[in-house]
Amino acid sequence: SEYFATRVPDTNGCYVVPAFTGLGAPYWDPYARGAITGLTRGVNKYHL
Repeated sequence: SEYFATRVPDTNGCYVVPAFTGLGAPYWDPYARGAITGLTRGVNKYHL
């Protein structure tokens, strides 16, 4: 949401791929998995 997005200036290298039920682009892949990458001690809940 905008509330969390405005709490930090950038992602600090952390990325979330919310594919917990698959991905639909460019084609449906029901076996795709979600991922959270770039976690460090400097990442907090606002980066996610």
